[in-house]
Amino acid sequence: MTPLTKVQAKYLAFIVFFIETRGFPPVIRDIGSYFGVSTNAVVCINQRLMRKGYIEVSPHTARGIRLTEAYKLERADRIEQWRKRKTARAESRS
Repeated sequence: MTPLTKVQAKYLAFIVFFIETRGFPPVIRDIGSYFGVSTNAVVCINQRLMRKGYIEVSPHTARGIRLTEAYKLERADRIEQWRKRKTARAESRS
């Protein structure tokens, strides 16, 4: 997957956090309100996240933002690597 800019990473982190804490994706206004930007700015960022393969957006659907399977697998892999490093550090200190 193509790397994200800092701004794109913040938007993606917000989308992930929103979905994990509320159980459903945010609408464009939720994202814009949180970051203090217009809905047009959010749409542009979402389009970039789509092109880079992180999210999918169902057109004309409220709460149509979805994380792609590729992103979910990459994220799960990063979490697993982090857990392994954390466990290895803890074992080396013992």
